[in-house]
Amino acid sequence: DDTKFNHVISAIDSDIFNCVCDIILKPPDADKYSTLKNHLIELHSESEASKIRTLLQGLELGDQRPSQLLARMKALAGDTVGEPLLRSLWLGRLPNNTQTILTALKEDLAGLASVADKMNDLANHSNINSVTPQTSDNRVAQLEK
Repeated sequence: DDTKFNHVISAIDSDIFNCVCDIILKPPDADKYSTLKNHLIELHSESEASKIRTLLQGLELGDQRPSQLLARMKALAGDTVGEPLLRSLWLGRLPNNTQTILTALKEDLAGLASVADKMNDLANHSNINSVTPQTSDNRVAQLEK
């Protein structure tokens, strides 16, 4: 325990040191490493309220695939949000035409994400039309008419 505690202390930079200096200067008699580790995790982890707020308001599809958005939403939701609510929140972040089709399907979330990814791939595959310049012979022929 002492060895792990000392290794962590030696690796901490000054900004983080200032946040945990009370534990470092006066470590507990037992479980020094666990106490320091838990404090560092708490210091750097997002609160449950913040995760839920992000889940409800702060996510957009953007340039990611629908399955990636769903994975991010699942990570934020953890065990606090049921699948029906997660499904509704996720569908609400997808394009309207995708929502219309997916709401008619009775797939689980993984199946819906797969279908949404395929739809997204098809929608993003744009046709490129090439333009060929007219030659001067064609222009002259058109003028003669």
